[in-house]
Amino acid sequence: MELYAKYLKRFELELYEKAYQENKNLSPEELVLKYLNIIRDYYAEKLDWYKFKLTYEEERKVYHNNKDPDNELKAAIDEFICSVNPWTTNAIDLNYSNLISDNLRKAIIKLMNKHDITSEELSIIFKNEAEKIKLPGLFMTSDDMLNYFIRLYEDNDELNEEISKRFDRSSLNYGDMQFKNKEEQGEIFEMAKKFFN
Repeated sequence: MELYAKYLKRFELELYEKAYQENKNLSPEELVLKYLNIIRDYYAEKLDWYKFKLTYEEERKVYHNNKDPDNELKAAIDEFICSVNPWTTNAIDLNYSNLISDNLRKAIIKLMNKHDITSEELSIIFKNEAEKIKLPGLFMTSDDMLNYFIRLYEDNDELNEEISKRFDRSSLNYGDMQFKNKEEQGEIFEMAKKFFN
């Protein structure tokens, strides 16, 4: 329960209890990371992309507390990618404006300031994470997203505004952006992507 309260309280308790019973041999941190993978797949199936993103936020915290900067960086990149792509629970988010939270921005800046990594290494890691993330689709190329990631040192409000302006929502309405299944999700992504430049 202590682990659940620390990292997992925003997620389903019943699924955690099952994971705990099946993985008692794991260390506490390994159990949390395993559960985050389980619940991430669960939310992907439920098309709940908001909670999907939250799993990366908690994963980042686990790696931060365990002093594992390499995996913390990957989790931060995954959280960032989820933030700049307008997916939310069963919909594409037309309120796409406050994308990168100050907490995420500060955490990434702090991590990058103490992480010994070249720009080439960062580019490789970023592209790998963008390729394997299980979002239904990306609205930007990995190079575009990496550019915004590097620019997190700039003013966050201006950066959020610049990214959100890439999505022309004037011809869309929220009802058209909701979906109930993966087929609808794919169709809506293809339609919405045309309004993203």
